[in-house]
Amino acid sequence: YLADEIYKTPVIIYDHPKEVKPFYVRQNDTGKTVAAFDVIVPKVGAVIRGSQNEERIKMLNIRYSDL
Repeated sequence: YLADEIYKTPVIIYDHPKEVKPFYVRQNDTGKTVAAFDVIVPKVGAVIRGSQNEERIKMLNIRYSDL
């Protein structure tokens, strides 16, 4: 919708809420978002998706135990 109707150009969405991504995606310093992005192209959809995996064992264990 954003790329097709509002901006009519490719859109980059980043720092997704942590609730919508897997537990192993690296959590940002805010504690509310994770290091992930999508590139959305009009009439095509998501063409590139990426995320940084969590490398901190302590944070990984905390996120896993929250499931």
